[in-house]
This record gives sequence, C-alpha cells and structure tokens, in this order.
Amino acid sequence: MGSGEVTAGGWGHLDLDHHGYIGLQASTNEYRIRPGGEWVGDADPNAVLLRAGAHANRFLSIEARLGTGLSEGEGDEVDVELGTFYGLYGRGHLPVIGDWASLYIVVGYTRSELTLRFAEELDHLPETVSEKGFSRGVGVDLYITRRIGLNAEYIEYFDEHDAERDHRLHAIGFGVIGVF
Repeated sequence: MGSGEVTAGGWGHLDLDHHGYIGLQASTNEYRIRPGGEWVGDADPNAVLLRAGAHANRFLSIEARLGTGLSEGEGDEVDVELGTFYGLYGRGHLPVIGDWASLYIVVGYTRSELTLRFAEELDHLPETVSEKGFSRGVGVDLYITRRIGLNAEYIEYFDEHDAERDHRLHAIGFGVIGVF
C-alpha cells in the first residue's frame, strides 16, 4: 500500500480526483404554493434528470443538471406539471470507506418551468410559470465498482417568496452514476 492510500475491507482506495461523471436520477418532487397567506395545497410530480460533472478533488465536485417532469402531480387545490428544469451546483464531499462512499452537501441555482392548474379555476387556462432560486440539499454516493455508483439525495430546488405568492419545490431522488 502506497503512502496516503486508504483501504476498506481490501477494496483499496477509489481515486475520483479530476475524473468526470455522468448520472441519471429519478425523483419524486413536492411543489407547495401559498398564493395569499395560507398554503392552498401541494402536488407531487415525478421527474427524471441527467447529471454531468467533474471532481476537482476528493472533497469538491461541480455539476450541471437537466431534467423534465414525467407525470403531473395532482393535489387537493392545485395540479402541477413540472416541465424542464436545469441548474449548476457545487457539491462538498465527506469521503468515507476509502472514498467508496461519500456524504455530501449540494448548493447551487435552479431554474424550472411549471404549469399550474388551480381547482377553483378549472374552466380557465392553466398558468405557466418560470421559477428560479437558490438550491441546497444533502446526499450520499455509494460506489459499487470503480466506475459505477448509486446515489440518494434530498434537495430543495427553490423556496421563493414574492408579492404574489410563496412557492417551493423539493425532491427525493435515487440514481446511478458512471465515472470516466
């Protein structure tokens, strides 16, 4: 074993420094809206997203994401269709088990397109809105080989407040990562 090399159960050290990665993640999302002071409901649209990034070192990676909704979330007061969403994120890693697993925090910026249909306005055209905001979350990467990993994550894509309404979108996602 070389100097600075860490082993875990004979697996050896997983070196992710300066390696790129690409991933596919499926998520269940929750969109909540409060148009005038009280929450009128929430809806849970599903989504899929493509992730691509690079590890600067074992503690930091930068990634871009592009996703789209798969199904409309139907709530009591509002139905939500998640359109395209994208963003740029930094991930701070805490490597464990010789880098075969990594706990991380993620921060960045997300922009999304949503179509809202309120229950009391079913005879009106749906409202399409563009939402954007600061994103933050936590997750774990677990590598099953030197090039393939699994991922679980909770992220709040935005939690915005303006004169007309408060709105937030957050997700729990699971995916696969390929390192190159």
